[in-house]
Amino acid sequence: MALPSLATVFGIFLIRQFMLSIPQELLEAGRIDGASEWRIYWSIVLPWRARSSLTLATFMFMSTWTTSCGR
Repeated sequence: MALPSLATVFGIFLIRQFMLSIPQELLEAGRIDGASEWRIYWSIVLPWRARSSLTLATFMFMSTWTTSCGR
């Protein structure tokens, strides 16, 4: 039930902007080391994306909390 609420316009924009900020040199270094695209995503992108996902979850929690409390 919580996953669809994360797919808001703000959430998509936040994750997109954060994904664009990942240095291309890190991805290229993974390719040079022989990692597959899946391995690059799993080992490099997901740990970087964890911060933005936590931020988005916090914002969505705060938004839901204030809406449900009647403010």
